[in-house]
Amino acid sequence: CCLRNGSRLWPPQAPSELMATKTVDGPRQRQELQRFSEAVAAAEREGGYPAALRAFEARVDGLASSVMWRAHLELAECAKRSADVPHVKHHLARALQAHSGPVQVWLEACRTLDELGELEECRTLLEQGIEHYGVSNEQLCLKLVRVYERLGDHGALRSLVSSLRTEPPEKTCKVLLEAVHSEVRAGNG
Repeated sequence: CCLRNGSRLWPPQAPSELMATKTVDGPRQRQELQRFSEAVAAAEREGGYPAALRAFEARVDGLASSVMWRAHLELAECAKRSADVPHVKHHLARALQAHSGPVQVWLEACRTLDELGELEECRTLLEQGIEHYGVSNEQLCLKLVRVYERLGDHGALRSLVSSLRTEPPEKTCKVLLEAVHSEVRAGNG
């Protein structure tokens, strides 16, 4: 549940809180996010991550809550380009807090952690995502199989596959195939 530096990526929330954060993006929100992105990109070109953060802080009150998670993911990318790992993790955590509903937020946070070489933290985040969504979420399970393989944790991989026994085959076939390929690549097949 916690990262090495003590910050949390996934704070537990009540289901009613999760439902309250789910809003549909409309044309106004997309335009708002586009203007925000352009301002942050221009600021980053001028002064790096600190300038991008100042641009975010100047515009944060004007952003709808439905696009706040995307803004934090964008700031995480800016911080990553500046090699500012603590701020990357901070913005990933804020993105998950702002809008933990769509699987895409979890996958983007995991991708960023993976790019930083933080596979253990990526693993923890994916395991939390599976606790939240259940093992029937194919995208999270596929990514977790790949992370387990890269970490060499075949016991955890087998445990994940075992937990899929009660799921319908049409929902788990890709995960099972990826797990079998992982075993074969490891010389166990």
